[in-house]
Amino acid sequence: MVTLYGAKGSGSAAIEVALEWAGAPWTLVQGATWEPGPGYEALKQTNPLGQVPTLVLPDGTAISESAAILIHLGLAHPASGLLPADAAARARCLRGLEAKQRQAIALAFFDGLSHGELAQHLRQPLGTVKTWVRRGLARLRSCLETQ
Repeated sequence: MVTLYGAKGSGSAAIEVALEWAGAPWTLVQGATWEPGPGYEALKQTNPLGQVPTLVLPDGTAISESAAILIHLGLAHPASGLLPADAAARARCLRGLEAKQRQAIALAFFDGLSHGELAQHLRQPLGTVKTWVRRGLARLRSCLETQ
């Protein structure tokens, strides 16, 4: 069973839907920086940055950032339809991103860098990096939906 840490407005709703589609057993712990309490304290034990949503796998691995979680669920549950079954289709969608979007998304979701760390690493303003990630994910989502 996986544990999802989230709260209203945190982006966890999309993860909840994906978990249902995947048929994965899961439990929700309400917690966020703006909702102090036991859920947030438990989240900080798993993810010291307190990022929500955070998905904790059965082996204790914590995954944050919605897109990273969705990609993980799509790969872990291929029959769910969360990602195209065709690896070439996934690759085409990734190739279709602008280079800066692809780089930012890869660093965030495969290397686990936060937006702040991305901005520092790429020597770009935080708002610029957030825009690259947001627009890249929107473009990736649109492409994946048509595959």
